[in-house]
Amino acid sequence: MILTRTSLLALLASVSAPALAQNVTPSIADGSNSAPQLNMAGTGYKELDVRQAVPSGGKGGIKVQYFADDQAAFPLKPAAALVKLRPNKLQPSEVTCTYSSVTQELSAANVGKCFFHEIGGTADTIQIHYFGLLTRNDEIRYTISGVLAQPGFNVLPFDSNTAFAGAKPIANVGRNPARLVLVFDKSGSMDWSAQPAGSPGCGSFSSPLPACRRWNILNDAATQMANVAKAYATPGDELGVVFFDSTASNTGGLGALNGTTLNAALGALAAHAPGGSTSIGAGVENLKASLLSDAGTHQNTMLLFTDGEQNTAPFLTSDGTKLQINLAQNLPFGPSWVGGEPVSLCPFRLRTDDPAGADGTVTLQKVADLGCDGHMGSPLKLLTPVDLTPFFLEVLNKTLIGDKLELISVTNGALWTPARVITPTVIRRLGNGVVRRLGNGVSIPFRTSTQDGAVTLLLNWSSPNGEGMPTDLKIAKDGIDFEPLRDSNVILSRGKGHLVMTLRAPFCNDRRQCVKPGGDWTLGFAASGVQGASLNHSLIVLGDNATLASAFRVDQPVPGIGQPLRLTARLADAGAPIRKLPAGAVYALISGPTASLGNVLSQSRTQPGRGNERDAVSLAGAKAAAMFAAGGKDIFAATAFNGQLKVPLKETARGVYTALTPAPFEGVYRVTFMVDAKTPLNGPFQRTYMVDRYVGVAIDAAATLATATIGAGSPDLCRRGRCIAVRLRPVDQRGNLTGPGKGALFSVDPKRATIADVTDQLDGSYALTIALTDTRDLTDTRDLPDLVIGGPVRVVLPLSSVGKRSSGKSVRWSASPR
Repeated sequence: MILTRTSLLALLASVSAPALAQNVTPSIADGSNSAPQLNMAGTGYKELDVRQAVPSGGKGGIKVQYFADDQAAFPLKPAAALVKLRPNKLQPSEVTCTYSSVTQELSAANVGKCFFHEIGGTADTIQIHYFGLLTRNDEIRYTISGVLAQPGFNVLPFDSNTAFAGAKPIANVGRNPARLVLVFDKSGSMDWSAQPAGSPGCGSFSSPLPACRRWNILNDAATQMANVAKAYATPGDELGVVFFDSTASNTGGLGALNGTTLNAALGALAAHAPGGSTSIGAGVENLKASLLSDAGTHQNTMLLFTDGEQNTAPFLTSDGTKLQINLAQNLPFGPSWVGGEPVSLCPFRLRTDDPAGADGTVTLQKVADLGCDGHMGSPLKLLTPVDLTPFFLEVLNKTLIGDKLELISVTNGALWTPARVITPTVIRRLGNGVVRRLGNGVSIPFRTSTQDGAVTLLLNWSSPNGEGMPTDLKIAKDGIDFEPLRDSNVILSRGKGHLVMTLRAPFCNDRRQCVKPGGDWTLGFAASGVQGASLNHSLIVLGDNATLASAFRVDQPVPGIGQPLRLTARLADAGAPIRKLPAGAVYALISGPTASLGNVLSQSRTQPGRGNERDAVSLAGAKAAAMFAAGGKDIFAATAFNGQLKVPLKETARGVYTALTPAPFEGVYRVTFMVDAKTPLNGPFQRTYMVDRYVGVAIDAAATLATATIGAGSPDLCRRGRCIAVRLRPVDQRGNLTGPGKGALFSVDPKRATIADVTDQLDGSYALTIALTDTRDLTDTRDLPDLVIGGPVRVVLPLSSVGKRSSGKSVRWSASPR
């Protein structure tokens, strides 16, 4: 917006200029392309972000826009200008900025340095990039002089200190530096299909086509997360990448989180090939010490991606109250792994290989609860990177917590092209609003809020022939269009099958047309190269809001089948609870099992198939795989996200919205929170958040002891001690079976015994060989050690009570010879 006559005279009075016929005036007007901007009252500056001077994906920075009555004054020539920046008032002298004809990227070599260049279709804006953090709540100063215009025009100098009488720009928004460590499973099973059984278009399970290969899907999803992170990384942020199979390695420790290191990390991901066994403990230990260094001054997050059961030490386990690193899965007595504060450990587990295994169910939920405030992803299959990307972005949001970077909406759809005419099909949107058809393409709506400082659009697409792509991309609001592929004000990152588009305030296109941040937008596009097929697409929208904050959680106050899940949404604006939202403004969509997994696996007579030697799969996993291959409806009923229940949340405390929903079966439930509301400060806003929750069998001690028997153990398994053989079938009070795959949950006190062997009978029962290590003269079961079974509830089974008759006498047993 061009300065008013009054404000222009005030600005001219504050600077000195030679008496030339025509002047080119630097502008700080509200709505101009300047940052910081004039406030609405015209009395001072708006808040300046401490990261404002850092370029994001080649954009961002402090901007000063120039105006002239005669456009013949442009383009400007700033190469010989003198540009200085003082990051805070305690620094006695300004940093001199260097002219650069190209946008500089943040790197170790230019940290603390300052650059400037011209931008805009008519070169009417000077942009300053300072590769350091401004000081929060402190004054900054920047000056520009010596900019040249075309002959016959004079460019007035600019000084942020004298643009207003006594008003100076202050940096007032910030966050602690972020540390993000990506821990990727590269075991042999990552070469297999991301779906439970071979499906049309995917090839065989162990030799899938590239589009269905787990490693490729992981690569694509990580690339999308990295391209989003490029727009929000700041100096001081750090990144580490760990790859693990039976051992772990990293790409060089922690390095600066910027475009260069992100691209290098993605290159390393593409260069690795799956192979070997699985040691999650090795993966999460690899860079833990680096995260713990100065942890109190950083936001530290570790994102764990795995697809299989642990089969190589060290193991990541839990005793129910803390995470541990152990040499055996069934020995939860090892050293603690730090989780939660000061380091968050957020797990994602693809459960295709062993959907009932302890790592993919009980242990995974414990890791999420103790390490990431309950947040985890645990699907049975991945169809596209979009099934993984939202989880990665939610973890990124947790890491860049000071940005208040949150998911606004997720929209899925397809464009069908039977001939040359593109006809949109039904689009499913996770949220309110409808998709408006746009001629021979599609228009997807999304909404921003008045305090949004940035908005990021992540567009994914795929087509059967692999050649389709969106065309004629256009972002529109209030009659103003942004063309992301050509507009220099749109921060753009490209990848295979996706685009990341970020707009920052002030929301102006390169034609200097500006829109207010809050309100309804659309992303429109057509499709090419998919005649006779469909262009599948997904739009994920994220907002960076200075005041809105949301937090979501799913837990189960009373663990076990049939006990309700508790859904909680906490909403605040500018630190104040968002209260008294109307009915339906906060709700959740829930999908989950329609049969209990332990019962289904136990009752099936299907025999496990032959294992794959590249990465060990348990007998329970092999049985599940055989059931998937046979196409049995019962196994899919117990493992897929079936149906969708809409549950409204009601305010139960100030700004806290909750609901209880049934969890009638064992298995993994997916909960997608939706918020469509408004506040006095931000106006209408939307939020979405997706999280998975495992509901397990709460083993009942008495019912399980009733199934137990004790006999002499095999001397071959414990030649140095005495052995007992324990057979039992863990169940809850209702008779639900824990089922196959849970052998890793058994443990004993290592001072008294060790578990020499666990045989999964695949019908819900187990045969254990326990080696007694103490020196007691055992003559009957009264002196036997306790058997512990982990799970949603940790159960202690006193083996001394097994086999007691009504008379109270114990049944004698024969110890195996030494």
